[in-house]
Amino acid sequence: HAECPLRGRAVFLRTSGGGGARPRRKRVGTVRPAMPSLRPALLAVLLVGPGALAQAGSGSPAPEPGEGAPDSAPPAQTSLVQEGAPAAPPGEAPAAPEAARVAPGTTPATVGEAPTSDAASAEAASQAISEASPQDPPPVTAPVAQPRPFPPPPRPEDFNQVSLFGGQALGAGHRAVGAFLGFPLLGFRGAVGITSWLDLGLGFESFYGVMNDVRAFARFNLVGGGRWDVSVVLEGSRAFFAQKPMVEDRGARWLTGRRNWNAAPGVMVSLRGASPHAARLFADVRYHLAVDTEPFQEDPLGGLPPEVVTFHNVPVRFGAELPFSPTTAFLAQFGFDIHGSPRDAPFMPVIGVGVVTSL
Repeated sequence: HAECPLRGRAVFLRTSGGGGARPRRKRVGTVRPAMPSLRPALLAVLLVGPGALAQAGSGSPAPEPGEGAPDSAPPAQTSLVQEGAPAAPPGEAPAAPEAARVAPGTTPATVGEAPTSDAASAEAASQAISEASPQDPPPVTAPVAQPRPFPPPPRPEDFNQVSLFGGQALGAGHRAVGAFLGFPLLGFRGAVGITSWLDLGLGFESFYGVMNDVRAFARFNLVGGGRWDVSVVLEGSRAFFAQKPMVEDRGARWLTGRRNWNAAPGVMVSLRGASPHAARLFADVRYHLAVDTEPFQEDPLGGLPPEVVTFHNVPVRFGAELPFSPTTAFLAQFGFDIHGSPRDAPFMPVIGVGVVTSL
């Protein structure tokens, strides 16, 4: 039985007898080989190459059961011959059929189909593998944290321009108030800027109720615009005492040197620091003229006292306004009063703390 890779074609069996007899051909029918016998040949061609197909075509197929030469025929050599093909000379193997020949670099196709190239076969195999294998999920990238923009730098802080105890003027339209507590006085004052160089204000000072002094003042700025400020101040007041002078002994008049009417012109000088929160130092030197409208007779033989008696004093204050914002500052002051009257204390220290702010 001879297998043929050509489907649906007639196959002849050629036999040659011994002793130089003429070869005979006998048609054995049309062979339809099953697919299981064709697949091993294709696999061999793919793995080994075109030479494997030639070797497979030149082999002697096994006879089919039930068909073949007569029992009396001598053993003969068989070869596979295509119908219409010329016979090979004696002693030579028959040539392989044209349909079974495979060009180098190509893949043999199934019977009745055109051969395909290796590139097409590789592409088809790659496509089949990609379709059979599951698609890889898209890569997951971790979100990249965006850098937070830096906040803009803060605007430079303004200098504190609010001063009531130094030489700096408030400026036109600006208002300020201040309060202090100390010894021997506590007080309150407020001012408003009339022009860039003139401030007008009112104040109140008290010896804790024993003496109450209502004051009015004007401040004229002579030097300003930089770190140094120099102003001339003029202040007047009306004081009210809880006791008459003839019964008072070392009371409010003796401590403060003040009388019914008081005038205190002077000079204020201040020095501002280089930074917005630096202290603003000040010095305040005055001449205090006290006018007593209630004189009394101390010596029985001295006669009647005059209707008005004046006294001369020198108040001196030092201190600092300590800004903690562009509009508010702490106040710390100390100083002394030099009294020129023998009825008053010759020297009286003064101390006080407070706050100054704008309105």
